[in-house]
Amino acid sequence: MKSILVSFFNSNNIGDKVIGNTLHELILKHSNVQLYSFTGEINVRSVKKKITFYDAIKKSIFKILVKFNFKRLIGGYYRNFKSDDFEIFNKSIINVDALIIGGGNMIFELDDTFNSINRFDRFVSSAKKAGKNVFAISIGFGPFKTLEQELSAVKSLSKCDYITFRDEKSFSIFYKHNPKYKKAYISIDPVF
Repeated sequence: MKSILVSFFNSNNIGDKVIGNTLHELILKHSNVQLYSFTGEINVRSVKKKITFYDAIKKSIFKILVKFNFKRLIGGYYRNFKSDDFEIFNKSIINVDALIIGGGNMIFELDDTFNSINRFDRFVSSAKKAGKNVFAISIGFGPFKTLEQELSAVKSLSKCDYITFRDEKSFSIFYKHNPKYKKAYISIDPVF
């Protein structure tokens, strides 16, 4: 079996990296795995990656947008600067049996944007379009600022063939809006 694992591999958060690496080790026991990162550029960076001038400019732009609280522009930043390699994923998903996506608080919105929801949906929709099974594993779900975000997130996550939530609160937010979905479960954190 061949699969793609999408997790927080390029995160600066050590907990996210541990979860992603633990999922990778578990999946390797059953499948050949290609890795993509949910955050930042989707290609998994090596520790020794050199920072290019383009990378430095992107980072500077993001810091300015955050500093001055330009929420709408931050959404555009993610779409234009953070997704530039997504076509690589689209080509890779054709040659595998399944997409496994998860580990960490992947789908939430603290402001009026839909950044994490749209990013998650982009991976899932691409896999479903290619006719692949999608497994969302150890997902953190919420909080959301608006009901519209919550419903959009439930709609996206409902495209998955199997879901495990990392906590009861995440499961209850999902289940409240989609009680007919039968392949959703609460599980323990994969690191433990």
